Amino acid sequence: MMIEPSQTESVQTQWQQGFALLCWSLQSGPGDAADFNRLTQSITDWEPFIQQLRWHRTSALAWQRLGPHRAKLPDAVDKALQQCQQQITTLAMKHGVHILQLTHLFNSHQIPFIVLKGVPLSLQLYGNPTRRFSKDIDILVREADVSATHQALLDNGFHRTYPGEALPDTVLHHYRQFKKDCTYRHERDGTMLELHWRFDNNPHFLPLQRFNPFDHVEHVSLSGVPVPVLTAEHNTLYLIMHAAHSSWARLSWLTDIAALLQRPLDWRWIIDTARALHIEPVVWVTLQLAHRLLQAPMPDVPCRTSWRARWVLSGIQQTLQQARYPGNAVRMLLPFLFCNRPTFWLFHLQRNMAISLNDMALLPLPPALFFLYYPLRPFLWGWRRTVGPLDLVSERHAP
Repeated sequence: MMIEPSQTESVQTQWQQGFALLCWSLQSGPGDAADFNRLTQSITDWEPFIQQLRWHRTSALAWQRLGPHRAKLPDAVDKALQQCQQQITTLAMKHGVHILQLTHLFNSHQIPFIVLKGVPLSLQLYGNPTRRFSKDIDILVREADVSATHQALLDNGFHRTYPGEALPDTVLHHYRQFKKDCTYRHERDGTMLELHWRFDNNPHFLPLQRFNPFDHVEHVSLSGVPVPVLTAEHNTLYLIMHAAHSSWARLSWLTDIAALLQRPLDWRWIIDTARALHIEPVVWVTLQLAHRLLQAPMPDVPCRTSWRARWVLSGIQQTLQQARYPGNAVRMLLPFLFCNRPTFWLFHLQRNMAISLNDMALLPLPPALFFLYYPLRPFLWGWRRTVGPLDLVSERHAP
């Protein structure tokens, strides 16, 4: 069925109106009734707003401004808000219990760790553990402690789902070279956990040795238990990097930055550190998005930009309201914005040329014959495409 141009324009208008209302609902401070009426008076189809609310995972924060206007909202919107809030609350309670158990576990094994994002960040930024949606628990440990942490998790109900536990050590070693985390699942309640040993797949994007997060840890009280987290300044850089790595595709990541922009942070240190790490354009794009969409104040310290950053900013603003990730072309070009350091690009090329873990699992070779994977790669690629997509590195398909 062909869609008439007028219909396409109408749908696009409804999406734009829903996005404008969502951005307004995420701004700080009480919402003015006149602004709410102005933003909603032309909305005839609320489904685009509901879809964007779910995609951007911001229902708990949006409700703070929308709550006083609840009587004017359609029942479908009210129901969606309640469902999303119930999901966030359930996950936060479950994650909170596991974080307390993990804190005791790692302390007893003397494993330094930091909890990233999730419930502790919700407490840090909003004073409430149920303000942020988090699908899993993110734990950062030193790379030297990954094996000990893995064993501790296994002994306490978690099992590794990606890559699967049955993979040979050679495959796992190769994986750790080019990836930043492994995924675990709790056997009792299905809670997901990501074990990180660096911030990004590319260790030169936000390098731990320059960032020194374990030397700048603060604690958040969760049920009276101190949980280690990043300091506000370190968190700001990490959250900016995380949003950029995910193409800034969800407003939930920008609301965190907007909340940090409301605080008296050492922005001179943040900008100087970003400049030293050659990621200042990434910081500029993120701050501009938080400012333009959520009316967050800009820091007094100037942040330099580039033509690439301005081009990315324009493209991201257009795709954000479509409630999806940007197209493959934009996402492939994003690394050109991230860093100008030769080490970054050398690793980026190595990672893209790296042997697929599925190839290594499909045809296990001894370490002495590892070099054969490179000439065999086209044939193994053809096998996967001919026989069908294989997932041999996840837990359920591990050999």
